[in-house]
Amino acid sequence: MKIYSLLADKISKTFNSQKIFKNVSFNAFVGNSIAITGSNGSGKSTLLKILLKYIHPSKGDVKYFCDNKEIESQIIYQNISFVAPYFNLYEEFTALENIELAIKLKSKYISNDLINDELNRFSLFNHSKKEVGHYSSGMKQRLKYCIANILKSDFIFIDEPTSNLDDEGKKIVFDFLKEIQSTSCLIYATNEKDELQFANEIVDLSLLNLN
Repeated sequence: MKIYSLLADKISKTFNSQKIFKNVSFNAFVGNSIAITGSNGSGKSTLLKILLKYIHPSKGDVKYFCDNKEIESQIIYQNISFVAPYFNLYEEFTALENIELAIKLKSKYISNDLINDELNRFSLFNHSKKEVGHYSSGMKQRLKYCIANILKSDFIFIDEPTSNLDDEGKKIVFDFLKEIQSTSCLIYATNEKDELQFANEIVDLSLLNLN
């Protein structure tokens, strides 16, 4: 079994000459999930995007590893899932079409039985042939988790885990967070105290802000 990990090495970010955070360092791997927390504006989403290599840090580095060997940048994308309220689905597609596209983009094969099982798990099976544009915000969020769980990515990043979810949806996500730690490298950003319980290590950006 391959061992995947991520190293954040002294990451700092400055925006318009304003320092947001500095010297953020941690090592995430299967079984050692990381929660990034802090007050609004502390840079949680910014740090996630740096870890995802969507934006560059002002200083520091992010490295991905498999069995202690660094993974090349073009391979990383195939091993990542990202769930966030602002990360959009294709609303003109049905849930099934969104899932099939995600599978194709990741160059994976997933059986129809597994897809249906996951749609059931996230209470979406009866809505799988509806266009996502007609979904509620909570249903869209559950679909994002459904896709992430279907893909079984080695690295999973989540911003605001229970945003837009009712109590039933939150329970589904909490169960997901408990389970995924044993199979994937999990990093998530939140300022909700009840969501911190799923992390082995907490990075508080409020302690790293520079005014």
